[in-house]
Amino acid sequence: MVKTAKPSIAGLLVGLLAMTAVVHAQFGPKPPPPNDPNDKAAMAGSGPVPRMPDGKPDLSGMWNGLPDGRDPGGDNTPNADNPGLAVLPAPKGDAGVAETDGRLRSRTSDQNRPQYKPQYWDKVNDLDLHSFTTDNAFGCGPPGVPRLGAPIKIVQTPKEIVLFYSLLLGSNWFRIIPTTGRDHNPDDLLVGSYNGDSIGRWDGDTLVIDSLGFNDVTWLDRFGYFHSYDLHVVERLTRTANNRLHYEVTSEDPTVLSKPWKRPLRVLNLNTDPSATVVELPPCVEHDAAGGHIINNLR
Repeated sequence: MVKTAKPSIAGLLVGLLAMTAVVHAQFGPKPPPPNDPNDKAAMAGSGPVPRMPDGKPDLSGMWNGLPDGRDPGGDNTPNADNPGLAVLPAPKGDAGVAETDGRLRSRTSDQNRPQYKPQYWDKVNDLDLHSFTTDNAFGCGPPGVPRLGAPIKIVQTPKEIVLFYSLLLGSNWFRIIPTTGRDHNPDDLLVGSYNGDSIGRWDGDTLVIDSLGFNDVTWLDRFGYFHSYDLHVVERLTRTANNRLHYEVTSEDPTVLSKPWKRPLRVLNLNTDPSATVVELPPCVEHDAAGGHIINNLR
C-alpha cells in the first residue's frame, strides 16, 4: 500500500509536466527508431559524419541520451500520446505503484546485471530493499557515472568536450572532458568525486572517456548496485553517421565486482529540430526521506 501526502502528489504532477516538456523537447512528436542492434537501418543512420578542422569527428548536437532504464525502444519509450506515463511503467499506468512494480520487473528480467563477488550480494539486496533511504539519487543526490547514462547534448571544442544531462524528476548535470592528452590529476584521484576525474582521448574516430577517482556514495545503477573507491569507468562515443551516435560504457571495480560490467550498446539519434534545447528542470526537493510520505510493505 502506498501512502502519499498531498504535497508529494503535487510534486509528482509538477514532475510529470517537467518530464513531458523534456520528452517533447528532446524527442519531438515521434519516438526514435528502435535501439536494436539487429535493425541495420537504425544502426547505420544517414549522412556523412561532420568533422572538426583537425579531422576528428564532431560529436556536437542534441542527442536522445536519457538515462539507462528509459532507452528508446524499451518499455519506457516516450510517445506523443502520453510521454509522462511512458517513463513510469506500471499496470494500467498507475504512477502510484510504478516504482515498486518497475524495479521488481526490471531486476528479475535483467540478464546483464553487474556480477558481484559472493560476499557482497547480501549488501546489494539490503541496499535495494531499503532504497528509499539508501539510494543517494532518490534523495536528490548526484547519480554519478555511469548511472548518468548517455548525454542529451554535446558541445565540442578543440581542447575539451562538454556533456549535458537532463534527468527526469531530477536536475540538470554537466561534465567537462579535456581532450588535450593530459593524464589524470593526482589530487583529484585522491579526493574522490561523484563523476570521477575524466579525461578524453581519441581511438581512431571513437572518443574514449576514462574516469577514475570516484567516491563510494553513488551506485552503478538502481537495485542497490553499489561500487567502491576503486571504480574505473570507460565510455566510448562513436558518431557513425550525421544522425547517429553510438554510446558504450564499461565499469570495472576489482574490489566488489568479479568481472567488468558492460552495458548494452546505446544508439543515440540526432534531434534536428533547431529549437530543441536542454530544458531547465526545477530544483530537486526531497520530501519523502524525512517525512516518510512513501510507505509500503517492501520499502
